[in-house]
Amino acid sequence: MRELMDWNYEHEPAPSQPFALGQWYERRGRLHKALSCFKAAALDLPVQGHHPAGQATPSELWMHYGRIQAKLNRAAEADQAFRQALLLGGGDILPALQEWAALLHKNKWSDSEIYERFRSEDVLQLVPPQAAGEALMYIGAYAEAARCYDSVPALTGGDRIKHIQCLILCRRLEDAVSLILQWLQGQDASPSLLTSEESSFANHALLLCQWRLHGIVPEPAGDSAPSFRQQMANTAISLGMLAEAEQLLQREGRSGELRLIQHLYEEGYFKSALERLQHIHLSSSELTHCEAARIQMIRAELLYDQHLYAEGASAFKLLRLQSPHLMLAKYGEAACCLQASLSSLSARIEKLCASPAAQEQVVRYMECIHSALHVLESSGWHTSWTPGQLRREAAPRQAACLN
Repeated sequence: MRELMDWNYEHEPAPSQPFALGQWYERRGRLHKALSCFKAAALDLPVQGHHPAGQATPSELWMHYGRIQAKLNRAAEADQAFRQALLLGGGDILPALQEWAALLHKNKWSDSEIYERFRSEDVLQLVPPQAAGEALMYIGAYAEAARCYDSVPALTGGDRIKHIQCLILCRRLEDAVSLILQWLQGQDASPSLLTSEESSFANHALLLCQWRLHGIVPEPAGDSAPSFRQQMANTAISLGMLAEAEQLLQREGRSGELRLIQHLYEEGYFKSALERLQHIHLSSSELTHCEAARIQMIRAELLYDQHLYAEGASAFKLLRLQSPHLMLAKYGEAACCLQASLSSLSARIEKLCASPAAQEQVVRYMECIHSALHVLESSGWHTSWTPGQLRREAAPRQAACLN
């Protein structure tokens, strides 16, 4: 742990460019300094014209600026920054719109209110309906997202997939079947050859809808049956059809159960994954295999999210010892140890009757831990979810004390 805290300062010197410096500060949790850097970088760049390779565009800078404002719970400033990013346009429209949608959702706007905001005249001038649909899908407003896609007569392949996903997730199954059949038969408003990925999704989604609507269970045969069931189960979970996924994978025995837990967890069905995980016991020797190692990682992440840091550290350590190449387990173990130290110091400083100098030393040490935690967080060691996935079932993850 000491090495991690020291590395934070000694081995990655602060860059000189404002945008890169802002990212450097953000990774360390120094959000106010990051904010100043992003704003300075945004104001320095021309709105139009050539931007050197490797430098952020003005819209990207304003998006970063807005995201930091949102982290600091400055909703009005974040809202203004995201609108500025949209006004500047470019390739950052969708990320800015997703960040804006997440901000409004976080601030208790209803799905219908966000939809009406995105469909207002001033936003429509900047954002195509399919981009609004994808942003609404990002926050889990599937019915409203489907309405956006409904309004576009000719969608591309990727947008057609999202349209079908939204229709199924908001239980408009008959509409989804009709759209899939038109697509597969080349009768939609924008006929084109399907890629193998698009064809696979469309066929799986069609079979799942027919199963749900008419009880027609797909029965693959031959050597390809296990692979077919696994792919179908993955699609089913992503479309909220958990019962169908369970039935598909139960024929695969223990391996199928491990895959089911993994996909439930990664799609945001935490309660369902946790209930099944409680009945799974892994031996140390199993942790050298990818499926079992991923389940152990999920178990350890859940302990971390429930603030059970000692138990989480033990779970990560067991995985690290069996799979030394798995860096995520090392980062997870370090995060647990840092959080445990932070909790201990927080409790101690409340009772501390020592001199102001001693208290100041403890505070400085806590700041180092905060910074190290932010560095770990930026590595992406923990599974992440979209706001929409986090709405699917009660999430065990509580906000870690990082600021």
